[in-house]
Amino acid sequence: MSTARDQPSLDRCIQAKAVDAAGPLGQDSLWSTIARWIRPGDLVLADQGTSFYGMGAHRLPGDVLFIGQPLWASIGYTLPALLGAALGQPSRRPILLIGDGAAQLTIAELGTLVRNKIPAVVIIVDNNGYTVERAINGPDAAYNDIARWDWTALARAMGVRTAVHVHAILELASALDTARSDDSGVTVIQATVPQDDVPPLLTAIAQAASAANAGRDDSPKR
Repeated sequence: MSTARDQPSLDRCIQAKAVDAAGPLGQDSLWSTIARWIRPGDLVLADQGTSFYGMGAHRLPGDVLFIGQPLWASIGYTLPALLGAALGQPSRRPILLIGDGAAQLTIAELGTLVRNKIPAVVIIVDNNGYTVERAINGPDAAYNDIARWDWTALARAMGVRTAVHVHAILELASALDTARSDDSGVTVIQATVPQDDVPPLLTAIAQAASAANAGRDDSPKR
């Protein structure tokens, strides 16, 4: 039976905040749409960087288990951690929020999720590299660039049946609602956002970190 809580996520997003549903995704619309799609009882892991600070600033429903680890900032940690968390909490729907740079470090575990038939929704934030590092230091530095991967093709090669690439709010909302109705296996959503778009909370933290780095005296002492 359909309830008000089952209402499509795009409708909830429009009701809460005026948006251009056909417009391109950005950090704000990405996390706002996902936050309104999450349900009580979900298990959400957010990797360090734009995923953690983007979602961490949003109010989530009650009984959502939200996992992150900003203290050690070990990027890529959440993909294998999702497997353990999902096996330990099988009654919860596992959801992974992870940047493309972080995902490249531990992507092999996607195959393990498939093998164990974990009904995970894996949202890969495709912003062409280490945006959190660009915000702190080196916005145009080559060391913050990564190889561009076709995440949907890679996911299918690893056994994922449902893998979609979205660029607009409407596409994301539709993909999320489809994933919600299918708990037969892993769903991968590649969500493309601008390279230099940064969540407000991360902007504030990055500015503080950048200022601290600029004021550090690393010259040898006599």
